[in-house]
Amino acid sequence: ASKDKWVASNKAVLRESLEEAKARVGRIEIIAEPAGAEVLINGELIGVAPLRDVVVTNEGAADVQVRFHGFTPQTRALTIKGGQHQKVAFQLERPAAVLVPTAAHSSDSASLDAHASLQEKPSGAQPGWLAPTKWTVLGVAGLGFAVGTYGWINHQSLVASFDRAGCQVDRQGDPGFVADTNAFTVSEDCTRRFGKIDDATKLRTVGFIAGGAFLAAYAVLSLLYWERSQGPGEVPTAQVSCGFGLSSVGCAGNF
Repeated sequence: ASKDKWVASNKAVLRESLEEAKARVGRIEIIAEPAGAEVLINGELIGVAPLRDVVVTNEGAADVQVRFHGFTPQTRALTIKGGQHQKVAFQLERPAAVLVPTAAHSSDSASLDAHASLQEKPSGAQPGWLAPTKWTVLGVAGLGFAVGTYGWINHQSLVASFDRAGCQVDRQGDPGFVADTNAFTVSEDCTRRFGKIDDATKLRTVGFIAGGAFLAAYAVLSLLYWERSQGPGEVPTAQVSCGFGLSSVGCAGNF
C-alpha cells in the first residue's frame, strides 16, 4: 500500500516493526511421507503432507508430530531460533508385524504347503467380518441339528405307527401287511408309510451332517483368529494361526 498516505508517513516505523517480528519467528520446512499424513506443531494441526509452504512459528521449543492411520506416528523436538530456517523429514512406517512361527520339520509335503501359506498377522483387533460370520455359521449349525432332531423324532413316531398298522418288511426290503394268517401281502398303505419313514431318515441324516459340518467350520474360524484376551497395555501371550494347503491344514501358535 505504498500510495496510502498513512503508510507513507509511517513507513520507517512499520519497517522497523516488521524486522523486529521477523527476528522473533523461525521457518520450518517439513517433508513427510506418506502423502496425506497429518502434520502438527505443539498439538495444533498445520496441514497434511506434502506441505507446499514452509511453516512460520514463534521462537522457542516446538514439538513437530506426523501421524497417519495405520502407521506409527513420529515426533521431533526442535528449538526454534528467530530468523532461522530448519528442514526436517519424516518417513512413517507401519507397525512391526507378529510373525507366527511354523514347524521346523514335516514328514508330509501337504503339511509343508499348509505351513508355507501361514502369513504374518499383525497384532490388534480381530477383523470386523469375523464375529458376524462366526455367529451366522453357528446359527446354521444349530438349525441343522434342529432339523436332524426333528427328523429323528418323526422317524421314531413313523416307525411306531408302521408297526401298529401291522406293516412289516420282507427279506427283500419290500413293505407289506401281515394278516392274522401271517401271510405277507403288498399294501399301498404300508408302502406309503414306509416312504414317509425313508423321508424322515434322509431328513435326520442331512440335518445332523449339515449341523456337524457348520459346527466344524465355526471351530476352524475360532482357531484361525483365536487370541487370549489381555488387559490394557498387556502384550498377548497366546496366539494361534492356521493356513490351508492343497490337502491339509497346518496350525502354529505362540503361548
